Amino acid sequence: MPATDDFSSYSNGPSDPGEHLAIPTFSDSTDLANVSRLLLWVAAGAVRVTTVGGETVTIPSLAAGTQLALRVTRVWSTGTTVTAGNLLVVW
Repeated sequence: MPATDDFSSYSNGPSDPGEHLAIPTFSDSTDLANVSRLLLWVAAGAVRVTTVGGETVTIPSLAAGTQLALRVTRVWSTGTTVTAGNLLVVW
């Protein structure tokens, strides 16, 4: 039997918990399929991203377990030291 979602009738705003979770594809030329709501570090490492506002920045190495509420369109392979599977994107 599927789980009951007691909150399905509520609107989902930008500060609400995400509904989807994925391991992003790091790419210097391709955007993510969905804009993120949150980045979650499974292991320490730096991440270069492009924000929904158009800025490309490198986030210095953050510790495992760090969550950063940030809307990004791309996770770059160049300038990113966290390895695939150690960064999760929530939207």
